[in-house]
This record gives sequence, structure tokens and C-alpha cells, in this order.
Amino acid sequence: MPLRLKVKGASKEELARGVAAAEAFLKMHDVTPAQADDGMWEAMHADIPGMEDSSHFGEREQRWARLWLQARSVALETCCRGWEEIPLYADMEFYSTDRRLN
Repeated sequence: MPLRLKVKGASKEELARGVAAAEAFLKMHDVTPAQADDGMWEAMHADIPGMEDSSHFGEREQRWARLWLQARSVALETCCRGWEEIPLYADMEFYSTDRRLN
């Protein structure tokens, strides 16, 4: 699983349920977790001085970033279903186990 939830107080089952919901949401929209993460990275770095030439924040990346945020919401809502509120510092992250250097 390349997605991970960080939610204080959540059980392993709740975290797994949230991750599965996010992955299903992204799959439904034909976007991989890596693509959605790339879109979010581009969105966060598009306006940084000096990064303009390396940023590829086009319509595709905008869509991916929006889907990342929506998948994050789906994951957290699913993980924390039945809770009074979602913890303030809860988050979703993408990680890769690919250690190859290209």
C-alpha cells in the first residue's frame, strides 16, 4: 500500500479501512496514488520562486491535486466514522518503497 494515514487514536483496522477507501476513490477516477501525490506536490510548489521552470502544473496535475484532497477526505472520514471529530493533525501521505535511482 503506497498510502498511509496518520490519525492519532485510530486502530490498525480503522487506518486500513481509510486507506482502502482512498485507494478505491482514486481507482474510480483512474488515477494512481503516485499521480495524485505528484499533482499535489506540483500544486504546493508551483508558486515557489525559482521553481517555475521545473514545475509542470497543468490541467492534468490540477485534477490530480484535487483528487488527492478528495481522497484524503474520503480516507479520514472513513477511518474516523463514528468519532465525534477527526483529529486536527490527521493526514494521508504517499510513500514509495522503490529505492532505485534513475
